[in-house]
Amino acid sequence: MRRGAMLGYSGVGTQIALPASVKTMEMSNPYACTATIFLLTTLYTLLIATIMMVFNLRKNRFGGVLSVFIISLYGLLLNPEFIGKVLKIPETLQYKSNVISGWISPLNHATYYMHNFGYDFLPRLWHSYLIFIVLIFINIMIIKKLAKKYQFNFL
Repeated sequence: MRRGAMLGYSGVGTQIALPASVKTMEMSNPYACTATIFLLTTLYTLLIATIMMVFNLRKNRFGGVLSVFIISLYGLLLNPEFIGKVLKIPETLQYKSNVISGWISPLNHATYYMHNFGYDFLPRLWHSYLIFIVLIFINIMIIKKLAKKYQFNFL
């Protein structure tokens, strides 16, 4: 872990585009970090899959693909730099755009280093787990309701 911190603080860390969350690297156990990242990406993937299924049942296959594309684009555009430019947040208050993007972007909820580890106002890991699970559950209920009305054609 110390090597990760040394790499993060060094100039080499910025050259290979390491996230600026050196404290996270210092505090993390590699196995717990791996399990957490796996869980976050699995929940994000399940959310995207259930959203796609909802729109497939409501509209058509193209609607499902388009909905997932729009949500992914929404997540990509809501990075701290973009929010800072749109809201005209000065560089000295850049942490505010980090906090805003950490809460409103589903992609940032699936990113390990965009969470609160005791030193900022980002969402905690359990917040992201809860948000993902609630949204997935809502989508499953919608899918269950829409599947009853769906006309299946087997050719």
